[in-house]
Amino acid sequence: MQKHNLNEVDKSGFPTNDKGEQVSIFDSEGNAVLLLNSNLIVTFPKGSKIIFNPKDKLEVRKALDTLVNILTNKFDDFVKGEFILDLTDEAKKKHRVFTKEPLVIPTVQIYFEWINGWLNYLGNCYNIEFKMLFYSKYKEEIKNNFAALSTGLNKHDIKKNYLEFAKIWLMDTDKNIELEHKAKDKNKNTEKELENINHKVFKVIHKCIDSIEQNNKPNELSIDSIKREQNNLITNVSIDEVFNHFLILTKTTNKNNEFYLTNEQLLIFINASFIECKPIKQDFNCNGFVKKNIRKVFYDFYFKNKNKETNQTKIKRKYFNIMNDAFNGFNKNDYIDFYK
Repeated sequence: MQKHNLNEVDKSGFPTNDKGEQVSIFDSEGNAVLLLNSNLIVTFPKGSKIIFNPKDKLEVRKALDTLVNILTNKFDDFVKGEFILDLTDEAKKKHRVFTKEPLVIPTVQIYFEWINGWLNYLGNCYNIEFKMLFYSKYKEEIKNNFAALSTGLNKHDIKKNYLEFAKIWLMDTDKNIELEHKAKDKNKNTEKELENINHKVFKVIHKCIDSIEQNNKPNELSIDSIKREQNNLITNVSIDEVFNHFLILTKTTNKNNEFYLTNEQLLIFINASFIECKPIKQDFNCNGFVKKNIRKVFYDFYFKNKNKETNQTKIKRKYFNIMNDAFNGFNKNDYIDFYK
């Protein structure tokens, strides 16, 4: 990667002419230049670029290999991550965002829109063969990562709907690449139809992932729905018993008269830790708390239920982790003082 001084780029970071049309860039020696610009999920040194001789097949392949390596770096993190955007009231009103909480955007969505940008740019400013070569190298690079994510082999904690988004993107992009290849000698109307297909496909996918996230929102949980579930962490203890034990945290306050947990936080804790067995780390609802008061609630739960466990191996550690994995503010010293 080398530096450049070109400032005329579109909102996706690709070079444009004075009409705002995407263009390919060549230096004084006739070498092609691929500009690398930062976005919400990745940062490049300002002015980074890849240079290659477009007439040299070996250099073309090396350049594409370099580009693919850059775009697939941290692929796993992009597929499972989330970007938190705290909008101003004015921005929320403008974009019709009706929530008091920060806007959570799955990075998988931003990531594949970034890849779409590269596919469109390479197709617009080079040719379909160049674009297809890039895509084949890209798919080859991510297939092992994708297989590991799909099977759970790499043990990453990834939401199913994010993984489903990635699968749909790959399938539809395969179809679109194939259609573009067949249509390369046809008229421009066919190419326009393909652009419309891409747009419609992404609108459907966005609606799909929004719908899934709406259905999975923690604040959709209710006491009745929670109590109907099976306790998958401690099978001999009902969710009703769990709820009744930890309900005290929503009724007890710190010295500032602030409750330790809200009802919503309690439901999130029980659902994540005991039903899904995938703890979600939360902050307590109050500003400041006495650790031993919290530890006592969890230790009492341990003392009351430890003999109901069929496997007594590291039983104290298991019950300590119920607290430690679900709430911020604890460390290894709290394990030593768990009974205090």
